[in-house]
Amino acid sequence: TPPPPPPPPQRAAPRQKKAKHAHTTGATPPPPPPLELIKHPHTICSGADGVLRATLTLTAATWSSPAWSIPTRAYNGTVPGPTLAVRAGDTIRLTLVNALGAESDGVDGSTRGGQPNVISKVNTTNIHVHGMHVSPSGTADNVGRAMAPGTTSEVEIVVPRDHPSGVFWYHPHHHGGSALQIAGGAAGAIVVLDRVDDARAELAAMPQYVLVMQPVVIATAAADAGLAGNFDHGSIVG
Repeated sequence: TPPPPPPPPQRAAPRQKKAKHAHTTGATPPPPPPLELIKHPHTICSGADGVLRATLTLTAATWSSPAWSIPTRAYNGTVPGPTLAVRAGDTIRLTLVNALGAESDGVDGSTRGGQPNVISKVNTTNIHVHGMHVSPSGTADNVGRAMAPGTTSEVEIVVPRDHPSGVFWYHPHHHGGSALQIAGGAAGAIVVLDRVDDARAELAAMPQYVLVMQPVVIATAAADAGLAGNFDHGSIVG
């Protein structure tokens, strides 16, 4: 009888790595906690009568996360503002409340030093529906309106019956303060929904999410521009 085969060679057990401590004296502190998941903006829809009714209040607000907190301007205290959802043929009726503080730059018009389109009247506002094919006059999408601090204004925009569906956005457009207000987060989405007959069943059944993306630049040179006092309640410039 032949002898039994020799046993297979044994491998050495892998060395166990020593666990590193999360914190040691003089070590780099851990990164801040991850930001909260992106929230779906509050949505306001038109009613059964085809009219969307909403109040948008432009006010001083604090935009914060676990990593930072900044003062800014916002619609209804949130960044972004609420999403407005309509269909072609609907009417948008907005009550726009300008709850910002009194102007402090001493400028009477929309110019500063004789030059147009520079920072001035930073707390005066209006509203523009960007990308939509609607009337630009009267109380509609009229960027020439000046809604002073402490005032309430009515806006009525008729969406044409042949308006294409899609995602658009609204924001302030008063020259002199629009960049400050928009870059601080005062904006929101407008969704013109598909016509009922145009929506495929499998697409209509899908959940929809609105994502509003805006670059934000935190300004530190307001004093150099001689406008430090004007950046209270919103020191954001884009």
